[in-house]
Amino acid sequence: MRHLLSHRRTIAAFTLIEILVIALLISILSAIALFSVRSMMDRARVRTVIGETYQIATALSLCRDDIGIYPKLNFLLYSINEIGEFTGAITPTNRIHPDFESFGNDIENQTTRLASRWNGPYMGMSQTRTSVGIAAGPSIVRMQLPQANNQEVLYPGDAWQQPYSVYLMSIDGDGFVTFNTGETGLPFEVENFTTLPNFFSAVVSYGPNRQPGGPDLSNLPATFDPVAARLYETISERSPFIYRALIPDQYNTGDRINGYFAIQDENSDDLVREF
Repeated sequence: MRHLLSHRRTIAAFTLIEILVIALLISILSAIALFSVRSMMDRARVRTVIGETYQIATALSLCRDDIGIYPKLNFLLYSINEIGEFTGAITPTNRIHPDFESFGNDIENQTTRLASRWNGPYMGMSQTRTSVGIAAGPSIVRMQLPQANNQEVLYPGDAWQQPYSVYLMSIDGDGFVTFNTGETGLPFEVENFTTLPNFFSAVVSYGPNRQPGGPDLSNLPATFDPVAARLYETISERSPFIYRALIPDQYNTGDRINGYFAIQDENSDDLVREF
């Protein structure tokens, strides 16, 4: 009995300082483990987005080879019976969807050409990926199409719940940058504007900070607003994530043109896939 009592006294002899030191060590190890898991998840998100930008760029190129233009990204998910204003085959009464346009130019007069050459869907995106686990963030967000009374469609999104953006721009001999919309005065043809000199085309994810550029914007004008530079408008950044596509005259603003320089800044966390 004396032996048992002595053993119990030995166990009870841990001091408060010793207990606090053990608790501190456990806390430090837990913090290191949590940091490692978060870093692994961040790297997984980046790898996922890099792969998806390649997939989207490839789909855009394939579509352009077929019909001569780059459509909005949601149309890459559609079959021939889904690119009309209504579901079903393209007919004189079921024309090409009003938001199926190129560089701000209405292509409704190309209905027959598009209907005969469309080989979509050109890509597939997961509608079930959630923000739980390593591959966080849905591959699908909701986008309102302005020419169709803000009709909501499923749209390719990145791992940070933001829609992918496509930059189609020309750069003249003086370095002046413009988006290729109807405002540029370029003659519209069902052709690829990449035949112009100094053409820039890229699929872009704005990365973890969800806006063009990184934390250091010193290389851009002091008035630059990175949120206003995004190539979409935000309706809701809570689930469900909803955005609105731009109309042509909303592209060539000072902030959105400067966004071109922001995504290529060396401090940017944007993921840019040129094609």
